Amino acid sequence: MRYVIFIILSLFLTAGVAQTDSPAAQQPVIDTHVHYNEDMWESLPPKTAIEELRKLGISRAWVSSTPDKGTRMLYAADPEFIVPVLRTYRYHDHRDIWFDDMTVIDDLKKRLKDHRYAAIGEFHLDIEDARSPVIRGMVALAKQHQIILHVHSDAQTVESLFQLNPDALILWAHAGFEKNNVVKRLLDSYPTLWADLSVRRDIIPKGKLNDGWRKLLIDHSDRFTLGVDTWAVQVWMFVEIAMGWQRDVLSHLPNEVATRIASTNADALLRQTSWNQLGTGKK
Repeated sequence: MRYVIFIILSLFLTAGVAQTDSPAAQQPVIDTHVHYNEDMWESLPPKTAIEELRKLGISRAWVSSTPDKGTRMLYAADPEFIVPVLRTYRYHDHRDIWFDDMTVIDDLKKRLKDHRYAAIGEFHLDIEDARSPVIRGMVALAKQHQIILHVHSDAQTVESLFQLNPDALILWAHAGFEKNNVVKRLLDSYPTLWADLSVRRDIIPKGKLNDGWRKLLIDHSDRFTLGVDTWAVQVWMFVEIAMGWQRDVLSHLPNEVATRIASTNADALLRQTSWNQLGTGKK
């Protein structure tokens, strides 16, 4: 894990920050992929974390954390800015076994009863674990509560979730780290699938947007979102770079396309959930 963190942080450091003044690149962003995990709380108190996100030009942040207490802390600090997302992990190593832990379902039920969430996730899932009773129960809860599933997986696993619920609202983290033709196939096949572009600097190597990705982003301009993905405490040191190259992507797109990806799509997706329904009595 330490080696992986080193490699990714090295990519951040060598990436540089996008330098563009185009209107497409400078507009406010709704970030759909932020984490505020327990190892971040002491060095980055809630108000400080929110300030750091606002400095990036983020107008709203979808946040999950391990454990969920971090999300509740940020939401309490600024409920207009934070959109809570409910993670399935209670501790870091739980991510390796959660899909076989039936107590996860009871925990999700309790938290969904006590609080409002826009999504369940981000959860990591492989195809061999995608049909477990826990996954079936989680998909059923997302359907019952009319919320999004934010999944970190490959294309085959996304398809397995749609087999469990063909009408599921799914946000595909990192567009699965898949090639543009694979992402296109899934977006063509599933009208309730969106993809976030967090940690996908490969789509704009050396500051030039890949031609295949440019066409995909334009053709499916209503299905992509952005995210800085603060998955490790060290990543908070480089969030400006993470947002910078995504703004560089926006600068290579028509302004109306960039606006959808920067913010409009996230709002449109949120409107399809129960999040905006009033009178729930939950906080």
